[in-house]
Amino acid sequence: MKLLSTLTLLFCLFVLSISSQENKMKYEVSKENPFGKYNPKAPKQLQDYKDLIGECKCTSESRKLDGS
Repeated sequence: MKLLSTLTLLFCLFVLSISSQENKMKYEVSKENPFGKYNPKAPKQLQDYKDLIGECKCTSESRKLDGS
């Protein structure tokens, strides 16, 4: 009886861990979405920064101490 209870508990934990991973994977990085997807449960304020996500082809310039 103790063995059956232990196996049932392990099975339940296994099923719960798989289902929780599926929900996390929904918004992860993929080929279609190389930077992930927005999670609708996240605060709406995060949408303000959506233009900052991605690759940048910028060049960085620095000045000398004399300002030139």
